Amino acid sequence: MVCFATLYSERRQSTPSIKHEGLTAWTGEIVLLDRHRKQDFVGEVREIFRALETIGAIRKQGEPSRDGTPYRVLIPDEIEACRKFREERKAIQPKPEVSAADIDHYNVRENRIKVYERDGYKCRYCEKQLTRFTATLDHVRSVAEGGDNSFDNLVTACLTCNSQKHRRPVGDFLAER
Repeated sequence: MVCFATLYSERRQSTPSIKHEGLTAWTGEIVLLDRHRKQDFVGEVREIFRALETIGAIRKQGEPSRDGTPYRVLIPDEIEACRKFREERKAIQPKPEVSAADIDHYNVRENRIKVYERDGYKCRYCEKQLTRFTATLDHVRSVAEGGDNSFDNLVTACLTCNSQKHRRPVGDFLAER
């Protein structure tokens, strides 16, 4: 069976309803291209709606009318079956342990601040006192050389030192200073 979805931007229904032509969704209407299977399709849609009602995914919202039967579609947090499934899955599948090396301290603001605080907001290369607005993070081992964004691979640096160091190893950079 082939279905075609037509969107209606001016018609913002908050609930879907079954119509004799097909299924009207809250943002559009599914129209059958194969008119010979229309009755089969409507029956299938009603069966699907009954199954969704049984598991608590939708609820009838008012009385049936000429336009159809209004339904309220529930979000997963409102569906008892979804809540039970999440609890069961949580009990069976423990959260994977995250190693310290896997935590991104470069792109996550809260983690960047931890690096700045560890270094006392001082440049590791020239000892210049910095603020949260002037501090930058430098990779001890550059990303180009296989370094990562872990806590141990990042240091606080002033913009000048960070720019001058570029991709060079720390030892080479400090030897030139």
